[in-house]
Amino acid sequence: MSAALAIGYNGLSPLWQELLVARGVIFWLMLGGFVWVIGDLFQQYAAKVPRNSAVHSSFEFESALGTAVGNLRLWRTAQP
Repeated sequence: MSAALAIGYNGLSPLWQELLVARGVIFWLMLGGFVWVIGDLFQQYAAKVPRNSAVHSSFEFESALGTAVGNLRLWRTAQP
């Protein structure tokens, strides 16, 4: 419906010229939509993973391990 109105208002040639001028804007809008869809897929996956699953437990372990290693590095550099 919107395409028919846009073409019927001025014709196809002016519409095509406007689209060519707005290529940069259209690119960023399309990229934003793509990133939105990918983020939505990750969010849906995260909602389906139970809290006590192996994936969640491994994330907790990696996080705890990274914190421990970071604290050890800070402790070693703080020693005189």
